[in-house]
Amino acid sequence: MIELIDEECVVARGSNEINWFVRVRDAWVAAAKVEGALSEMEKNAGPGVVWRRHTRLELTHGTKLLKIERAPGTVERSALEHLLKSRSSPRRTRRWVYSVGSHGELVPESTGTRSRP
Repeated sequence: MIELIDEECVVARGSNEINWFVRVRDAWVAAAKVEGALSEMEKNAGPGVVWRRHTRLELTHGTKLLKIERAPGTVERSALEHLLKSRSSPRRTRRWVYSVGSHGELVPESTGTRSRP
């Protein structure tokens, strides 16, 4: 049994979001929507937590998982640029690929690759 946690937390300049996906045939499916998944929203998750969902799944050895983290990027602007540009911070996205190991553990297959949507 594997437990995955999707969540959104308040951080400096915005929020940090983590979402898990499972490879089903040739598509990435949100972990909470995979057949047989047991999901539950955490109540009273604590300060700074917007929401948190725990998902438990039985996955076979070799199943691929994708973790996506979206967070505010750093903004370096002059005072004039700050006044003229949008107030929203750019988002940075990082992705990690895992597979289920022979003992049911998550085995990293890639380090966090970065991109900007």
